[in-house]
Amino acid sequence: MNEKEFEYRDIKFIGKLSSKIYRRGNIYITEKLKPYGINYIQMMCLVALYIENGIRQEEIVEDIGID
Repeated sequence: MNEKEFEYRDIKFIGKLSSKIYRRGNIYITEKLKPYGINYIQMMCLVALYIENGIRQEEIVEDIGID
């Protein structure tokens, strides 16, 4: 295996690992939020509103990275 193949495998591994961590974290948070009747995105919006009272919807969308 040459150096470029090795680098590609590392990048691919890191991408898969970060994706798995994100999905598992999202599942965990979703389970913890069930008693409150909200989902992950709703929680992120509430956190944004808590941190910056009066924030506009466009700013929340930009900060959270949703459409």
